[in-house]
Amino acid sequence: MLLAGEESIRLLIKEPSQQLIDFIQAHSEDEDKILSGIPRFEIPKSDFEGQVLREMRAVMRENAPKIAEHTSEELMTWTVFLELYQSLDNFEYPHKDKLLEFIKYFFLDHLLSKDQVMINFLAFKEHLLR
Repeated sequence: MLLAGEESIRLLIKEPSQQLIDFIQAHSEDEDKILSGIPRFEIPKSDFEGQVLREMRAVMRENAPKIAEHTSEELMTWTVFLELYQSLDNFEYPHKDKLLEFIKYFFLDHLLSKDQVMINFLAFKEHLLR
């Protein structure tokens, strides 16, 4: 389990409250309950983003060559990226939809209109290939 031990909690959250530690220990076998119960304000934003980027690289490692070969363009529409994301093989992750939301948030470049979002695909590839 990702957040099983108190040491792991202390690595993710600089000063976790005892109540948070107790909650995680009480639900150590139910990661979804833990993730839904942890107040996001207890995890500093930069630490949370760094953790998600590391997890993204780990779970998508086998797909990095396919992603790297997809295009050399810097920007990509969200619709095209979504098609690529849904076509990836060897990608087991329990929170695929949340990871997709994070990718959209973190790699957002600009909006062409309310229906057309551009992401920085080059930055996304570079993060995967590190």
